[in-house]
Amino acid sequence: MSLIKSGSITVNEGNSLNSVVKQALNNRVDGAYFNVSVAKYFLEHQLKKPNVLIFDESLPHTTSNYHFSSIKHPEIIKQFNAWQIEQAGWILDKRREYGLE
Repeated sequence: MSLIKSGSITVNEGNSLNSVVKQALNNRVDGAYFNVSVAKYFLEHQLKKPNVLIFDESLPHTTSNYHFSSIKHPEIIKQFNAWQIEQAGWILDKRREYGLE
């Protein structure tokens, strides 16, 4: 962030993963920042160019998860938790299919 604030790095935003990936592939930018799993899937299955971009773990990055909660509807949380347990095999298959962590 300090390099961005100082003007040493310029940030260009794209309106889609496709536009950001293509900017990187066409050397219009020096790097791109997006979800690694999503990008790997997109490069392999949409563009048919697996591993054409490489994730550099030495650069600053984040790892995140999705969460949800409810004070008004705790039964939905319980139902979802039960569904995750019941469908654990299917979820694992989908994670493997889409290359998710």
